[in-house]
Amino acid sequence: LFGAAGVAGVYDVGVVEPERRHGVGTAITRQLLEYARELGYRAVVLLSSGMAEGLYSGLGFRQVTTVSHWFYSRARQRREEIGE
Repeated sequence: LFGAAGVAGVYDVGVVEPERRHGVGTAITRQLLEYARELGYRAVVLLSSGMAEGLYSGLGFRQVTTVSHWFYSRARQRREEIGE
């Protein structure tokens, strides 16, 4: 749980595959929401994979935007420059 500007953020929650769909992710997230409330946060945001969409919508989250991830590698750029 990370907090800034009055908003709590939940990032990188993960459950190993054999334990998925047993309520572990829901329990972790509920605990984080309770902790955020105890700290006085009135809003919580998170980043999620599509895999967990049902979990988070079931807890009352709603999608407000889509984020694209971009990656830059100088090594790749160098290989392209020299024609590899």
